Amino acid sequence: MPPYIPGVDRREVVRLLRRLNFRLEEGSDHTAFRHDRLGLRTAVPRHRGDVDPVTMGSILEQIGLTRAEFDEVRRRRGRIPERFRE
Repeated sequence: MPPYIPGVDRREVVRLLRRLNFRLEEGSDHTAFRHDRLGLRTAVPRHRGDVDPVTMGSILEQIGLTRAEFDEVRRRRGRIPERFRE
């Protein structure tokens, strides 16, 4: 079961994915992101407010980011894991 990660706004998730060098691929009900070099994909729901805590955990699993790495990257000047750098 994915980790339970509450209180993450959709816009923050989008910023986080862009910091990790994911590129935007538009979808209909979701905004899709892809990391070309790593071959990773995920989708972020298009609605206002926080992403569902279980959905947020699934997004982290799909991109291979641990909770500790997420917390580090989430900080304003947090370190980006080496594997996501271009």
